[in-house]
Amino acid sequence: MTIQKALEELGNLVKLFSSQELPEMCKQVFIQSVGPSRKWSLGNRLVMLLHGTADARGYRQWHESGRHVKKGAKAFYILAPMIRHKKVVTKKARKMT
Repeated sequence: MTIQKALEELGNLVKLFSSQELPEMCKQVFIQSVGPSRKWSLGNRLVMLLHGTADARGYRQWHESGRHVKKGAKAFYILAPMIRHKKVVTKKARKMT
């Protein structure tokens, strides 16, 4: 996902929070949640709702559930954390250099 798309999705989430539709949408997602999306974060569940579905899965997950993706179906992207490993330099290592 590009930065532009991520910013667009975050903007949509902000609009959703300021609208009156949020309580009804949350009821659909958090009470009736099914499939792998029930483990998703609040933000990703709201992104799913903005795209008009209460059940979202990856390509392989649809096949595992015995369903198939229709030709021409459009995907939407969820937000994922970016994990970076930070190198820790100790005082002992600094003295050696």
